[in-house]
Amino acid sequence: IRRNVGPLLLAVNIAPYQLRDGRFVLDALDAMAAAEHRPEDLMLEITESASLKDAVDLEPDLEALRSTGVKIALDDFGTGSSNLSLLKQIEVDAIKLDRSFVAGVVDDEVDQQLVTWLIDLAHALELTVIGEGVETDAQRDSLRDRQCDELQGHLFSPAVPAEQFTPELVRRISLS
Repeated sequence: IRRNVGPLLLAVNIAPYQLRDGRFVLDALDAMAAAEHRPEDLMLEITESASLKDAVDLEPDLEALRSTGVKIALDDFGTGSSNLSLLKQIEVDAIKLDRSFVAGVVDDEVDQQLVTWLIDLAHALELTVIGEGVETDAQRDSLRDRQCDELQGHLFSPAVPAEQFTPELVRRISLS
């Protein structure tokens, strides 16, 4: 949960076919330069299942991007093949808890235990934890109580077109 809003982190979902493209790193760096976007303000999100089969092959490209300051997150964490060895095979900066866990974090004892365990595991590995799909105050509070680092979801704002993304919206979201 970011209370001191400085430069915003732009998160971009990456499709498996893009990761396998031999020009992906150069194209990503060119796009950032053309948009005058600093690499440290970009997070590339890879779905856990998409990265599993290619983890060894992708590591050099992901590391090249990370060396420029780009952050890498495993999206939908816990819903793919959930191969925890993936956290050893590729270096990432964050995991994004899948919304299916967040949906049950208030009422479902198993989801509560899993979320607590995943957050503790990620923190032990010095990873940022982002809770996806937060829709209620109760979900927000439960994730905050479990020390989830960042939250996203319709509770804060629905997706908005770039032209509607204003400093007022950023201020409102940061106070949630």
